[in-house]
Amino acid sequence: IYPTVLQLAHIPASPSNTPDATSLLRLLAGDSGRKYARFRFKSQIYAIIANGWKLIWYRSIKKFRLYHLAQDPLEMKPVKPEKVPDIFERLQQDLLARK
Repeated sequence: IYPTVLQLAHIPASPSNTPDATSLLRLLAGDSGRKYARFRFKSQIYAIIANGWKLIWYRSIKKFRLYHLAQDPLEMKPVKPEKVPDIFERLQQDLLARK
């Protein structure tokens, strides 16, 4: 949320307030381009949202959780990566490339 607030307030990020995530403003505005957002919490939990899917990586325990947000907006039922291997692999690559 922090980078979104910075963008809404027209405050540029500086070395002392560099956010650990990307702004959600494009997603909120319904931008039709590539939709993704990434998050990091204390360098241990990373997440990426893209094209209606969310992948969370719990770095400390080396586990991933995948959710199809259109079908499960409350993230109650993780999708097994082997059921959608192409989606999982693409999100995993994007997430690890941006960490």
